[in-house]
Amino acid sequence: MKKVALAAAAACLMLTAQAFPGCSNDELQVKVQAFDTKLTALAQKNAQKAVEISQKVQAEAPQVKSAEEACMKYDEWIALVDKAS
Repeated sequence: MKKVALAAAAACLMLTAQAFPGCSNDELQVKVQAFDTKLTALAQKNAQKAVEISQKVQAEAPQVKSAEEACMKYDEWIALVDKAS
């Protein structure tokens, strides 16, 4: 169940990254990779917290409407994972 939530969050992030080319694709890819790596590490330490963050990301990602928002959300989500670690 937890792996499914993490996989869904990662898929959602990848779709968001592809949807907003205004923030360079390279920059978004770096943010996606950083988030994925950090979330995976958190899941190994605290699976419940990783699931909570994944659920938050899944809820917020569809609301992102611009490249600037996408970049800011990635930064926010990465900071959220860092804080939980």
